[in-house]
Amino acid sequence: MHDKFLTIRQGSESTLHTASHNLPYQARRHHEDNLLSLRNHLLSTPFQRRFDSHHRESLRRDPQTGVAATSDETDDEVADRG
Repeated sequence: MHDKFLTIRQGSESTLHTASHNLPYQARRHHEDNLLSLRNHLLSTPFQRRFDSHHRESLRRDPQTGVAATSDETDDEVADRG
């Protein structure tokens, strides 16, 4: 799966943009791609959950040690592994 979506929140308002294109100007202005924008829509919730899941499971790397950790691990747990 190659998710491409963006949620913009301002106070209690949210806008979900999901598309087949990338975000650079050329892609948005000159390519024949699809874009769906939904304001304050129920579909925003599953997309937010998907993002939160990716963020939780992604690795972060300490630039000084090069040790990678998930966002759930504490700095002490990472140091113990390094």
